[in-house]
This record gives sequence, structure tokens and C-alpha cells, in this order.
Amino acid sequence: MQNYSQLLEKFTHNFVRWTGTSTAFTTAFITVVLWFILGIFLHSAAWQTSLNTFTSLITFMMIFLMQRSQNKEFEAFQIKLNELISSQKDANNELINIEKSSEEHIRKIHQEHDNKKL
Repeated sequence: MQNYSQLLEKFTHNFVRWTGTSTAFTTAFITVVLWFILGIFLHSAAWQTSLNTFTSLITFMMIFLMQRSQNKEFEAFQIKLNELISSQKDANNELINIEKSSEEHIRKIHQEHDNKKL
């Protein structure tokens, strides 16, 4: 049996992938159009409030799911870059894991690289 983290990772991966499809956009578009039409017939503020609440909740949850997915992809990307840097004999190994350095340190190294190009 998979643990909670593995289940959440699988769900996040599949959900984030699905939300980037035309089907997801079409589903969202049709939902909003139907909700709008329903609101015209009901002449009630309740329909607008429920739509706003529904979309706010979905947006709130998607931010966290997408951030989780992006964090995983970023970490994998950093590992690949670190492997490429470490495999090159003339590479500056100081750049391995530089994303963990302070912003000031990163700016300093960036300026040093800019000066080398001149």
C-alpha cells in the first residue's frame, strides 16, 4: 500500500498534467457558461456567490498542487545541472548547488561571469 506522500505525488502529477490540457480548459469554460446561464434564470446573488467561492477554492488548491509539482521538477533539474557541471573537468565546481547560496553571493558570481565575457 502506498503511503500518503506517494499518493499525493501521483495525484499532483496527474492533476497538474490534466489541467494543462484543452479538455480541462473546455470543462472550465463550459462550467462558467452554464453557471452564468443558470444565474440569468435564477435572478439571484446566490449563484454568483457560489461561483466565486467555488473558483476561489479551486484556485487556492491549484496553487499548492502546482507549486508542489514545480518544486519537484526544479529539484530534478538542479540535480541534472549539478551532474553536468561535476562531469566537466574545467567546470567551476563552486557552481554546484549555487541555488542554495544567498542572493548576494549569486549576484557576485553573476557579475564575475559578466566581467569574464568582456
